Amino acid sequence: MKVGVPKETGSGEARVSLTPAFVPTLTRAGLEVEVQAGAGAPAGYDDAAYVEKGAQVVPTRQALFAGATSSSRSGPPPRTRAPAATT
Repeated sequence: MKVGVPKETGSGEARVSLTPAFVPTLTRAGLEVEVQAGAGAPAGYDDAAYVEKGAQVVPTRQALFAGATSSSRSGPPPRTRAPAATT
């Protein structure tokens, strides 16, 4: 499974959704981490910091999301069974 980190698109936005320090935690869990080039720059993290921690840097937002399946969605996963009854 991949974790993608895009650049923030809001005007003046300086946050990044993942810092380099957390990349090893994800890769040890078996996840592949891809970061859009320059995503961490406004928050003070250069691309090399992500690569050093085990992430791959991709050049564009389109490349980051290439291959994403149509089942990718935001929000909670669909329920697979009815909730337990309470009394």
